[in-house]
This record gives sequence, structure tokens and C-alpha cells, in this order.
Amino acid sequence: MFQWRTYLDLARVLHDSPPDGVDPEAVVRAAISRMYYAGFCCSRNYAVRQLGFHPSGSGDDHSGLRRHLRERNKRPLAGHLADLQGWRSQSDYDDEVENLEILIVQARETTETIMRILGNQANQPAAPGA
Repeated sequence: MFQWRTYLDLARVLHDSPPDGVDPEAVVRAAISRMYYAGFCCSRNYAVRQLGFHPSGSGDDHSGLRRHLRERNKRPLAGHLADLQGWRSQSDYDDEVENLEILIVQARETTETIMRILGNQANQPAAPGA
């Protein structure tokens, strides 16, 4: 079973030791994207196991997860995911992103905060059949 938390590890490696010959902006954008998916997938699996979230397997799960978390009094977690998704969207879709080096620091801190909130739950897969 894939450990989604390892996307945060990958993002750290990309940012801290970018590969030679790769556009530094592309590295930062990719790292931000992986950070979001680390936070999203770990939070999704936590919500499935602990909070009765039923993902649809569609893009609606991103907003649906945040809504579900807010309804279950997990507003800080929902807020962190919203911030990360905004930065990920900028990184993945916008031709120009201002302050990219600031965004990567914010994304890293936010993803690390999500992992701290989830604790050991961040390493657990979703329930079978979810």
C-alpha cells in the first residue's frame, strides 16, 4: 500500500537538492503539487477511517473532503488543505506565479502541520473497499 506521506519526503528532496539540468521553477512547482497530494491523500484516508467520509473518486472529493472535515469540527485541517490546494492550483495551472519561493516554504510548513495534526494516522491507508 502506497504511503502518501512519502510525497512530502519527495517534495523536500526536490526542493532541497534539485536535479541538475532541470528548470528550478519546474522543481518548485512540482514540489508544491506533491505536498498538496501528501496532505490531501493522508487527510482523505484519515477521514474515511475516522470520520465516515465516503469519497466519490472524482475531483469533487477535494472540496467534499474539506466540507466533511468542517462538518466534523476539523476546521483547521480543512483550512490547511484549502491553502495547499490554492498553492497547488497556482503551481499547476498559472503561467506566472509570484513569490514562488515564499509559496514553497508556506506549502512545506502547512503540509508538515497537517502531518502533525494527523500524527500516526497519516501513515494509515483508507479502510478496505473505501
